Amino acid sequence: AISSTEKEQILTEKVRDKFGKIIGDIDKDGDMMISWAEVSSMAEHKDAAETLASVNINMVDMIEIAEDFIFTGVNNQQKSLTFQQFMAMALDCRNTQTALIRDV
Repeated sequence: AISSTEKEQILTEKVRDKFGKIIGDIDKDGDMMISWAEVSSMAEHKDAAETLASVNINMVDMIEIAEDFIFTGVNNQQKSLTFQQFMAMALDCRNTQTALIRDV
């Protein structure tokens, strides 16, 4: 029998693989970094919502949270995320995650 932890790892790897392809599609400048324009364009990608939903991530919520990650600092400066940073942020958006006091 497969434990719930192993199932989670398998599912996460599948999503990383699928999302790697989606990021490749939306990475307009080919820099392998994810900008705000690229995150917001996910709403138009044919596979993005389905892939995110497969791991209980609501795309609209994830895009709103990504905005907070990308626009930082006093002057609301824009930064780009690496694929690893983006995936960590996205997986933290799952509806199955429990909010911690540090998240508030």
